[in-house]
Amino acid sequence: MARFVMLALVAALALPAMGCYHNRIVTSPDYNPSKVTPDAEELRIHILGLFPVNSPVNLEATCPNGAGVLESRMLFDIRLATFSQTRVYCNTVAADAGADSADTLAALKN
Repeated sequence: MARFVMLALVAALALPAMGCYHNRIVTSPDYNPSKVTPDAEELRIHILGLFPVNSPVNLEATCPNGAGVLESRMLFDIRLATFSQTRVYCNTVAADAGADSADTLAALKN
């Protein structure tokens, strides 16, 4: 019985310490928001929430036309190891940053 009480106490203390979050970062205004299937999906593991076990996602290789949306979601956090999921949604057309900057410069000169 004492063992059960100790396990219940540990679980009661651990559950409030856990949290979850979902970040969605839109990096391109031209991104199609109706796209629901990610182009890359990866499970991420961090030790003590700070030190990643796996390498970062290579966005240049994954999305040659640029990333439209980056998503990060915490799946499980036990303080020793944090498990999260990263999803990358690529643009279908390359963004033309040169056109915007040329228009902006011309507007500033006038």
